[in-house]
Amino acid sequence: MSIAELLALAHAGALAHARALLAVCLLTPAVITLLAWACNAQRQRRVAHLIANIGLSLAFTALALEVLAIAIARVVFDAHIGDASAILLLAPIAFVGATVVGVHMVFPLKQLAAWRTLVDVGWFSLAAAALLWIMSQFRGWGILFGGNLIELALIMIAALWLIRRLYRRVFTRH
Repeated sequence: MSIAELLALAHAGALAHARALLAVCLLTPAVITLLAWACNAQRQRRVAHLIANIGLSLAFTALALEVLAIAIARVVFDAHIGDASAILLLAPIAFVGATVVGVHMVFPLKQLAAWRTLVDVGWFSLAAAALLWIMSQFRGWGILFGGNLIELALIMIAALWLIRRLYRRVFTRH
């Protein structure tokens, strides 16, 4: 069995059980919220925080796996997102939304380590995308010889600020 056959088989299985996957993606946040709320009510904050962190991590992992699956489908099978099952596309998004709303009803999100990590990853992803866009605007080494010096200085100041901010968030205590 080749990898392409394995991926096609996994997709067929997901399509066959799409409604069950959607139900799991909608019920899991409710269970996570109830468990975190119950532990918090019993004054077991560490356990409640652990459950909330695991729930957030699980939800965003499902979303990342969906993005990876879409990328693989596009590259390997030359499939378009319009051909995909709407239920399979919306299930991880609903999972993330319901988990964030449910956990936020129990705790402020800034108290959770998983949320702070996800915010840092989000900032880093935005910075990397912005840097890629900026670098795509300059062809080759043209920025060194013909670019505007003020533009280069502004880019460097913004990059250094962002790197410093991300460094402090990762390596200092909150």
